[in-house]
Amino acid sequence: MVYKHTKSLLFVLIAVSLVVLFFFHRIGSILLVGTTLFYFIWYKTNQLELTQNAVVIKSGILMKTTREIPYTKINSVQINRYGSDGDIEIDCANFTTPVKFTWVSSPDRIKDQIYKRMKM
Repeated sequence: MVYKHTKSLLFVLIAVSLVVLFFFHRIGSILLVGTTLFYFIWYKTNQLELTQNAVVIKSGILMKTTREIPYTKINSVQINRYGSDGDIEIDCANFTTPVKFTWVSSPDRIKDQIYKRMKM
C-alpha cells in the first residue's frame, strides 16, 4: 500500500494565501501560486509505502531519499494528530531519531497496518 500526504494541507495553504491576496494583491497572488506549486511538488515527491517486509519512505525534490525500515527493526509507531490527519513517527533500531512522515490522512489506519505486518 502506498500512502501520500493529505490534501487538507493544500486547503490551509490556499486559505492563507487568499486572505493575503485579499489584503495585499500583488504579494497575495505570488503567495497563492507559490504555495500551490510548492504543495503540488511536495505531494508528488513524498510517499510512504508498506511492502511485505518493510516500511519504505521516499522523499525529496532535488535530492531523493529512500528509507527502508524492516518490520523486525520497528520499536514503536507514534501519531501526532490534527483532526483526522496527523504525522506518523516510527522509532526503530536503525536510526537514532524517529523517522517521520507528515500530514497523512487516517494515521491510525496506517499504524494498525504496520503493527499487523509486524506480527506476521
